[in-house]
Amino acid sequence: MKKLIIILFLSPVFFKAQKQAYLESKWGICFNDEEVPVFPGTSFLIGKTMDFNNGFIDMQIGLAAPSYVTAKIGIGRYFNDEKKSNISFGVRPWPLHGYAQLGFDTKEGKSVLLTFEGGTGQEISMYSYGLVTVGFRWDIFKNKK
Repeated sequence: MKKLIIILFLSPVFFKAQKQAYLESKWGICFNDEEVPVFPGTSFLIGKTMDFNNGFIDMQIGLAAPSYVTAKIGIGRYFNDEKKSNISFGVRPWPLHGYAQLGFDTKEGKSVLLTFEGGTGQEISMYSYGLVTVGFRWDIFKNKK
């Protein structure tokens, strides 16, 4: 599974099909039924978005603790014409979670993100039933139309 994620996100399609590249840092908590029912986590990611009409596709991959690596892919919609806020839904293949994410631009090229994720509670989700994270995104490159 991890090798598939790496191959997918390092493929030429990932790097060519882009509208905007970004760096992202997320911090949050995981809910499980282990001895410590709430556990902290963090991730540092590189990602790309591709806009279409009033929506977008978002893909990212990066380093994470405690899972070492992580990735996610989703589809979203902008709330306004200025593309200042958005909502997206998608899947994180490792550790496996479905997610909903709200994004709010704070300044040109900078965003704050709030993400809610649901896992299986099994090994494929690193025994997580859910995650709540706050993230910060910085644009690093933007293509002109």
